[in-house]
Amino acid sequence: MGLDDAEVVYDEIPIADLDFDEQEEVYTHACPCGDVFVISVDELREGSQIAHCNDCSLKIRVLVDDETKRKLGLNEERRAETDAAELTIGAGIELAG
Repeated sequence: MGLDDAEVVYDEIPIADLDFDEQEEVYTHACPCGDVFVISVDELREGSQIAHCNDCSLKIRVLVDDETKRKLGLNEERRAETDAAELTIGAGIELAG
């Protein structure tokens, strides 16, 4: 269970229902308070799924589909991080052994 899984959120919204600003590289969605929830492409790449409102304390969980994950390179980056962690752990074992 990741940290985002434990977050209390106002709603869960598919990423297809969010607006994307190509220039800013952020996804936005209208908040009931009148402002917007925001999550950046960088935050998604870092593994976050939580979009925060700019004006109030509400948060939503962004549900990212496989097509969007591929488009943003989310699967590849996660795989590379896992491979790097395994190499680091493996190197530590070899040095200790």
